[in-house]
Amino acid sequence: MKVDYLGVSEFINFYNSCVKRGLNKCDETKIYLSYENGYLIMEVTEEDQISAIDYLKCSEKIANAVLNKICNEFIADHKMSVASISKHHKKQLHIHNTYVEIIHTLNSLEDYKRAERLVDKTFEKIKSNNNTTKPEIIEERNSNFQNSAIAFFEHYELAMKRLENKEGFFNIYPYYVDGYLVIQIINTDDNQTVIYDSLKCTDKQAQLITYHILQNFINNHKIILSSLNKVNRPLNRKLIKQDGRLRIQNTKFNLNILFDESQENRIRQMHEEALEKMEAKSYQKTY
Repeated sequence: MKVDYLGVSEFINFYNSCVKRGLNKCDETKIYLSYENGYLIMEVTEEDQISAIDYLKCSEKIANAVLNKICNEFIADHKMSVASISKHHKKQLHIHNTYVEIIHTLNSLEDYKRAERLVDKTFEKIKSNNNTTKPEIIEERNSNFQNSAIAFFEHYELAMKRLENKEGFFNIYPYYVDGYLVIQIINTDDNQTVIYDSLKCTDKQAQLITYHILQNFINNHKIILSSLNKVNRPLNRKLIKQDGRLRIQNTKFNLNILFDESQENRIRQMHEEALEKMEAKSYQKTY
């Protein structure tokens, strides 16, 4: 099997972004990693809710190399709490820091031997004087709103890049609820949420970030549809101020933006910009 070096790099970058988001947002992030039927699979949960799903088509040799890199760097970069190998329902390696747990399914004797080495390495670090977290990671968790907003947007952009080359069509829903801006991306083939991320912010801050997401979508994609409609009734009672919906679509994604009357002029301008781009004789997707 030919090695997809770009895919491997993007998978690792997205994994690192998931770790970063978990550290930034909550105290209970679990990253499940396994190799099944020719795919390296990652599922991330935050407080038992799925926040990301990703997979990489590769050989078992490449998967083992990626898993080894991920686990070794996790141990090296973080203050470790515990490591263990469970043998109940399925054999799994568990390695923890204070906020994030990596759970790696063990399918073979080679997996098991690697897991034993990683457990030994974890406890060696715990017993040493170097059981610390890199200062930049600590700073990341304690970052201000501006840095958190940048990390939120960068994580969204990495998710979009990962989904670009995957099968399926995806609906993107940014919305503001209960003091959080949420981005939910759903695969329409099976109605499965593949990305769920949130950022604590004000209504105004959520609007500005949503405008940024919308502008980037228009700039970076070949637009095939843009529609602006009024909403006659609430789509969700938790979501307030739903006066209209803007839908912008390319061949892979459908971006859905809910807005209120105070946003209508700005949203209408962007809708017209999308229509102008759609009607242009030539344009290229920028990534």
